[in-house]
Amino acid sequence: MSSLAFYIGIYGLTMAKDHRDDKRVFWNLTCQISVSTYNFTFALCGRLTFKRKMASARRHLALFICFVQFIVCLLASNLTATSQARKRPLYIGSMAPMTGKKAWWGAGIPLAIEMAFEDINARNDILKEYRLQLVARDTQGDTGLGNRVFNDFLTERQVRLILGPSRSNVAESAGATAMYYNIVQVSSAAASGKLSDKSLFPYFFRTVPTLSDSSRTFITIAKRFNWTRVAILYQSRELFISAATSLRRECNTNNVEVISYGSFLTDPKSQIKHLKDIDARIIFGFFSLSTRTMCEQKMHGRKYVWVIRQSKLNVKEQSKSMKERKE
Repeated sequence: MSSLAFYIGIYGLTMAKDHRDDKRVFWNLTCQISVSTYNFTFALCGRLTFKRKMASARRHLALFICFVQFIVCLLASNLTATSQARKRPLYIGSMAPMTGKKAWWGAGIPLAIEMAFEDINARNDILKEYRLQLVARDTQGDTGLGNRVFNDFLTERQVRLILGPSRSNVAESAGATAMYYNIVQVSSAAASGKLSDKSLFPYFFRTVPTLSDSSRTFITIAKRFNWTRVAILYQSRELFISAATSLRRECNTNNVEVISYGSFLTDPKSQIKHLKDIDARIIFGFFSLSTRTMCEQKMHGRKYVWVIRQSKLNVKEQSKSMKERKE
């Protein structure tokens, strides 16, 4: 019986800790802990010092008190549930590639958001009058589908804040419309430099730097190691082109000579050969196929330095690249 009282007391202690911000629940559970401790001590003393008959009666009394404790615990739990039910729902949308080719990196985004919402909803010092509720929609990383999802949000008139889109092409398309409806977008992955233009995207925010912002990092590294001659290699994609252009401009401003400024679409072989011909040792790069680009022509080792800002690579493209290298 003493063990039963003890374990119920521990359970009450755990609940009191979790609900310390709700005074009513906290004090109910604190009383529960006190009674549990009393029961434990009382039953133990009854077992050790009193006669068997008297100790038996006292243990029965402890059992009754433990039962009352259990009822109090249930009432406290119901009180918490009622408190949560009284909160007003605050709907927040999510736009991410949950299926399709881009799902390999985007499917986990809504799950992470839900975990964050659970933590916030469990607290009473953050948005205590509201309960965050996620409305997750799948864009598959496609611009057209992303526009449809965004239009659905506008039609339903529930969501006033969107977490995403995660891809730049979808973010640019949806963001151009969001400004006319005062809908805030917060992206964790869209890195396009265009999205920094507040005249076009006044309600767009992100938690990652743009690819173009990497230019200052490249220049800082060059100054730290006294590099005065570098080559720039980039993949022919809109994101990388703007970033490489920005880096070239920063190099000219900071007296860093650009001895080569080249691009490739999918196969970097000719550009790598050119870099070896001009004896380029330090290469600043913007591309996805980093391993293939460096290793295909054996342009690696202590003789070379690669500083690369890469983007997410489709798993299918990566598998194809590895297969080609093996062949």
